[in-house]
Amino acid sequence: MSLDGVWQVLLTVVTTTHVPVLGESRTVSSSLTLATIAGGVQTQRMCDSWMTDRNPLAEVLLPEAFIAAFPEESFPVELGESGGRVTYRVVQPRQAVGYDAAGPMPLRAEDPGVTDWEGDGRPGATVRVRVPFAGEGEVWMVQVGRTVLDGVVLGADRVEGGVRTLEFAQRTIGASNRLLDVNPIVRPDDAASRFVMTRVPDGTTCGTLPGRRER
Repeated sequence: MSLDGVWQVLLTVVTTTHVPVLGESRTVSSSLTLATIAGGVQTQRMCDSWMTDRNPLAEVLLPEAFIAAFPEESFPVELGESGGRVTYRVVQPRQAVGYDAAGPMPLRAEDPGVTDWEGDGRPGATVRVRVPFAGEGEVWMVQVGRTVLDGVVLGADRVEGGVRTLEFAQRTIGASNRLLDVNPIVRPDDAASRFVMTRVPDGTTCGTLPGRRER
């Protein structure tokens, strides 16, 4: 079976997050990418991303500039067979956000290796955090991650499976409000993380993806 064509990929990664003062919560991070598969290689670009925190005391907002800064990436697609079903597997490239991956992860904004992820003049990558008792402000962070998608081809137009985290680390390097300058402990929950790929028409763009949210 050939998977060549254009696809929408919805990735849902569940984590347990412990934030000083706020306590522990379950966070669902979703990303929507537009992918093209050709000749055994998948090339994709992130189109949208959002976070849902089951702790109502905090809300994380991902600006459009943060999402748009993710580069296009390509990686091999491994198709196999198990139990009479076609399997799908990809190892996504290591992605460093807000710093130079050639060096160690920075601890503070002034450390070597910090980059301006989205070109907004702030160190690292900028997200917005809203907390009732602290207000809303910018948090400047660095992050690195690498994941594996293992799934099953359910038909010519759909692939579903699980997400396994090979590497994940995150660090707050500064904030516009000192009350937001904290470092959460984030633990991925691979058992609860999933992906769904659905075929979309040729010529589909990020703006016309059926799963894209209205902003």
